[in-house]
Amino acid sequence: MMWKYNLFINLDHSTCEIIGVLKMVLKMIFQYIAKMSFLIFLCFIILGVEAGNKELIDLHHEEKSNIELGLKSIVNNTFKEETNLVYKVKNNRTERKTKFIKENLEDIFNKKNKTKLDWWQTCLIYEIYPRSFKDSTGTGMGDLRGIIEKIPYLKYLGVCAVWLTPIYPSPGVDSGYDITDYRGIDENIGTMEDFEELKNKLHENGLYNFNLYCRIKIILDIVPNHTSDKHEWFIKSVQKEEPYTDYYVWVDAKYVNGTRQVPNNWGL
Repeated sequence: MMWKYNLFINLDHSTCEIIGVLKMVLKMIFQYIAKMSFLIFLCFIILGVEAGNKELIDLHHEEKSNIELGLKSIVNNTFKEETNLVYKVKNNRTERKTKFIKENLEDIFNKKNKTKLDWWQTCLIYEIYPRSFKDSTGTGMGDLRGIIEKIPYLKYLGVCAVWLTPIYPSPGVDSGYDITDYRGIDENIGTMEDFEELKNKLHENGLYNFNLYCRIKIILDIVPNHTSDKHEWFIKSVQKEEPYTDYYVWVDAKYVNGTRQVPNNWGL
């Protein structure tokens, strides 16, 4: 009987120890879970804050971009409106000034001479040096197609005639005035087809001059006074071939202090 009692006591003691151990283990587990839960919760908070910050930053950038785009749109629209307004004002001013100049010139001339002015006496003539006006091919030299591209600009100015400096083949010693062929186009600035297109498009883009429609005319700068020494006429004249012998004035050189010099200063 005593044995059974002691056994019961021992079993009960062991059970208590086991329960105590289990409690300790469970406590540790709960503490671990609590710590992990706190860490996980803390991580979620940190991630949430980061995500929130990112959303705020993205929203800020988006709002900033929208504001910038809005401002750009306002500035661009304002600039366009002001540009159009300035263009219209300038255009009106140009038309008024052009009309004023033409009317006054015509009035003065008519009172003095009692005759009707011709187109070239009241026309606004725009002189163009093609080689430096507008390069359309990227060669660094202006050309006829460049002038074609600027026809709207010429029309805006109220031009009714375009004066082209030499466009003929030339060695270029005298800015194109040393011509080798009066019937050709310098290959560096275009072709005869380009010239025909320029002429036609200028004629198509006319304007009203004294209530009369006027085509934009072309004035060609031609110098028959002299040619290039590479011109066919000059070469044949040097060789004394007829009928070119008298195409040029030939004078013997003069001597000054035994030095041979040109007979005049025409070459200056």
